[in-house]
Amino acid sequence: LSQTEGLSSRINAAISYLIGQLDAYTDTSNRIFYSFPYGIAGTTLAPPWNSALANAQAMQGMLELWKVTNDGQYLAKARALRAPLLISGGANTALTLVDSASWLWFEEYPALNGVPTHVLNGHVIVLFGLYRDRQLTGDTALDNYIRAGIATAARYYWQARRPGDIIRYWIYDYDIADYG
Repeated sequence: LSQTEGLSSRINAAISYLIGQLDAYTDTSNRIFYSFPYGIAGTTLAPPWNSALANAQAMQGMLELWKVTNDGQYLAKARALRAPLLISGGANTALTLVDSASWLWFEEYPALNGVPTHVLNGHVIVLFGLYRDRQLTGDTALDNYIRAGIATAARYYWQARRPGDIIRYWIYDYDIADYG
């Protein structure tokens, strides 16, 4: 094999491995799941638990593979991973909800003690993924999600803002600073 063929072979093997891992941690509803308990805010998320952030990042990875390879399998996988982020028939999903004040949230964590967490950075990262999808595919069906998600971030940024200090991590608990 030439150096280029060897590199290509290793890249394809790495992609295949990573997609296999992605498939192993994707449930039958195309939601990425975490297989470990996660301690947060004095409670523990029991596995399996889901995150809109995980779905959006995996979706974006598939879109980038599609962009560089033009292989439709990657676009199909991106669409499958995107589907749980979109509200169908007006019903909230495990990853996305419209709250009682009609704000659209992409949830990084499941509700804690029955209260949505509304993690701002997770919400915004999902928006980046949807925006990238819109850029690459031209899918105008995403426009309302992007606009509504931006409006939510703009609305709640002021609630999370702490002048002279690190922004709050989430709306659920005002005492936790964002780690980023």
